[in-house]
Amino acid sequence: MKIFLIILLILILILAIIMRTSLVVEAEFWDGKFQWAVKYFGFKIFPRKEKETDEEEEARKKAEKKQKKEENKRKKKEEKAAEKRKRLWPDRLARKLEELWENADMVSDILAASPGLFRRLAKGMTLDRVETDIVIANDDAADCAITYGRMQIAIQNLLAQLGRAIRVKRKKIAIACDFAADKSVFNARGRLKLRIGSTLWAALCFGCHYLWHSRKMAKLTQNR
Repeated sequence: MKIFLIILLILILILAIIMRTSLVVEAEFWDGKFQWAVKYFGFKIFPRKEKETDEEEEARKKAEKKQKKEENKRKKKEEKAAEKRKRLWPDRLARKLEELWENADMVSDILAASPGLFRRLAKGMTLDRVETDIVIANDDAADCAITYGRMQIAIQNLLAQLGRAIRVKRKKIAIACDFAADKSVFNARGRLKLRIGSTLWAALCFGCHYLWHSRKMAKLTQNR
């Protein structure tokens, strides 16, 4: 009996420790490449790299060669199209972020009015290592300054709204103008930490609430 209690206490202690640990989701868009990873205790869980067979490796190499040829053919067309787009996307991005910020208050009110599900989940969430490196390129000083101001306001307001819901720790928020640059640059990265205990509890509450709501709607449908 004593051995059973000792084992039970050890299992409860291990479970309590696991519930206090966090699952980490890292994401970044840097130098034109998007990368993400899910880690636990520093070990990458997703995405997993699968070992290639000889046939798969040969097929991949052939596909890469074919892709390079196609890219060379499209290169001139892409350069012309990029020349037209490069001065437009920063302003478009700033406008989208402004629209998101305008609706942020409404979203926050909806979440606040909902049951404590999101609040339980938010307690175990932390967004840290938030970093941006944005360069607005435009030879027109007036347009460049306007786009810079819109981008600065949009990014800061977005982080402020996120900070109302979860903990946000900034590392470096860099936004600059460059009248001589050939093209604009947008780099961003961050890490989201999810406490396992809070996440599982919120998922359990959501599942129970969803099942209860589904059964309630099914009964109302049958009564009709």
